[in-house]
Amino acid sequence: MNEASLGSFLVAENVADARAIASAQEHQLMMGGRLDTALLDMGVVRESRLLRALGEFYHTKTVAGASLLGAGDDVIRLISPRVATRFGVVPFRIEGKKLAIASLNPGDILIEDELNLLTDCMVSTYVCLEIRLYEALARFYAVHLPTRVTSLIRRFAAGASAEAQESAGIAEKKRKRDAETEYTTVAVRPETPERSAVNPELEETQPVLKTKQDRPVVLELSDEELAEFPSMREGQDILAAPTQPPTSLVETPKELPEEVSDQDQSDVAEQSIDDRMMTASVGLQNAEMRDEIADALLHFCEPYLRRRMLLIVRKDQIIGWRGEGEGVEEAAIRAISIPQEEPSIFSGISQGQAFWLGPLPSMPRNLDLLLGLGGEEPRDCVVLPVSLRSKVVCFLYGDNGGDGVGGVPVAELRRLMAKASLAFQVYILKSKIRRL
Repeated sequence: MNEASLGSFLVAENVADARAIASAQEHQLMMGGRLDTALLDMGVVRESRLLRALGEFYHTKTVAGASLLGAGDDVIRLISPRVATRFGVVPFRIEGKKLAIASLNPGDILIEDELNLLTDCMVSTYVCLEIRLYEALARFYAVHLPTRVTSLIRRFAAGASAEAQESAGIAEKKRKRDAETEYTTVAVRPETPERSAVNPELEETQPVLKTKQDRPVVLELSDEELAEFPSMREGQDILAAPTQPPTSLVETPKELPEEVSDQDQSDVAEQSIDDRMMTASVGLQNAEMRDEIADALLHFCEPYLRRRMLLIVRKDQIIGWRGEGEGVEEAAIRAISIPQEEPSIFSGISQGQAFWLGPLPSMPRNLDLLLGLGGEEPRDCVVLPVSLRSKVVCFLYGDNGGDGVGGVPVAELRRLMAKASLAFQVYILKSKIRRL
């Protein structure tokens, strides 16, 4: 998400003023997290209003924390903890083959494609507040949260509880007031017997106070409605909100694991090429999702390519997927979208060329790559494909900025691409096995 764009949107929609947004952005830089969490932490915007604004910003539906925490086990099991934590998603409702998922990045087509494959469902992503997604991840997937996050959740839970009690009190007062003032018109016989005897049909109607009787309301669903909401047949309300926050999250928070030391990072950087190939092979073998295949490929290339990225083929488009290195921004990579039929550095490789090694050709669509890489034109670059059954599904691009790529181990990279091809095949097979 573009946090600057969100801040401007919130100001334009009168959700918060410019000064409050600037303060929240400073708070965000110091404390981490997303802008919505900073705004809530500072008490600038009410939770319900902020969630509604996020939905308007993303042009998508929203899901509140109560609905997330009310998800049933059958829904949660559709996505593994590994996938949920990696993508920042939590499933909360399923109707037939339609799966609703809370996400911090709704509408991300690559994430939705992945979840479609892993769950064998048509996935729809809903936006939610960052703090509520973390709360659900902690409850359902035992994700360890830092103390600051759990303290925020506890504070928000206490505020929500007080607000609920206040609302309940107001509702009870209104119910009693309605009970005292509601009246119905009933027939009352006159006290004078003679009057009735003279004309028994002359009965006055007077308003008489009558207290409402509290009766249970039974709502019956038709077969057509049950067909649309199959979970109701089992008597399970998958949107029921819990009465209190998860105690394991609020009372016994655990810190995130310690960061890798500089010495450990140095040891990794000094790995031999054979050791790096072994590490990449293990990562590819154990990959449960496409992003873990990308992790293995990008990690292997780190010592040899200062700028590196992966692009994935989706229908008739070549879309930016992942990127790392000097001046590379993930958001700029994800903005890359090159039609396959238009000339680019990928054209020859898509038609059977083994790889590209040399200067970036002067083609209009190659400018999209430069924007994704921060704008600096490379002296040389290398591009290799990952193919499945002779069809290219992914490209690896790398360069060293103003330096050449003559020392890049192309033979080992081609070998790595062959391993990645097998990893994609295994990944697809694993997905099919899980769905059987």
